[in-house]
Order: sequence, then C-alpha cells, then structure tokens
Amino acid sequence: RLLLPRAMCRASGVSARWQQCLPDGIEELWDRVAALPDIARGERHREFLEWRFRASPQREWLVLPVKNRRGNLIAYFVGVRHGDHLRVFDLLLADRDAGVLPLQALVVAARELKFDSVRILFGGCARMHRALKRAGFQLRDERPCFLIQPAGAAQLPRQWWLTKAGEGG
Repeated sequence: RLLLPRAMCRASGVSARWQQCLPDGIEELWDRVAALPDIARGERHREFLEWRFRASPQREWLVLPVKNRRGNLIAYFVGVRHGDHLRVFDLLLADRDAGVLPLQALVVAARELKFDSVRILFGGCARMHRALKRAGFQLRDERPCFLIQPAGAAQLPRQWWLTKAGEGG
C-alpha cells in the first residue's frame, strides 16, 4: 500500500525526514497562510510552537518537515507516539490544492517508524478534508467547535484551520 505514495513523493521531489526540532522556514510558511483572504487560524509563530511542543516535558514530540525538490518547506507535521499510532497535533500545508503529496509523505514517514496508523486532529477547510480523503484518511469522529464573535465584528471567515495545538493538552 505504500508503493504508490512513495513513488509519487519521489517523482514529485517531495521529501520528509523526522527530526526533534521545528524546521527552518516555519514562520514564513505561516505568514503565507496569514496572507490568504478569509481564513481563521490560531496563533502560530516559532515562539508559540516551541512553547507548545518542544518545551513540553510530558511528551516526546516528533516533527516532520516536508520539503520540495528545491529544499523549500512546503508542510510540517508535529505529533506524538501513542502506542503503535501517531497522533498529529499540528500541521500546515502551504498549498491546500496540492495537499495530497505532503500527506502521503507523512504516511510513508510514519510507516518507516513502524506506526500502524496516523490520526490527524484537525478541523478546517473543505479542500483539506478532500486532500485527506484522497490521501487515504477516513473521518473517524467529529466534535463541535464554538466561537464567540464580538458585537459589530466583521463576518466570520469561510475557511478554518484548527488543530489540537491551539487547545492545550
């Protein structure tokens, strides 16, 4: 089942290697998303991510930067081992229309670490949900998300990018 994802990643020049630290270029990646119109996202910058993941003594976080053939960061995933499963708590894909390749790189890299499954804790835009489905992921469960909007605030964004990283534990 991994032959096709591995071949597609190799042919497109997408590469991913596990590491213990956040990748260079992570803030630039988030800046690209912040520039997109009509998107709601949580706070994301290196200081927050270092505090959220790297400074946490309770867990050993795994970081997977995904790069294109020129070596530019196009996505990242931060997760933790939970038995034989990988739980992804934060992720960002630079191009949600081409989101399948980074997701396939995640699956291949997870299998190399002998994970039986990958669970992504995510709520967001329909394009990302379609990319997850095309990459072989299935929706397992859902839960509500509530937002309090101040009176007189502008209309709510139509796109969302919510991960477990914004929650806490």
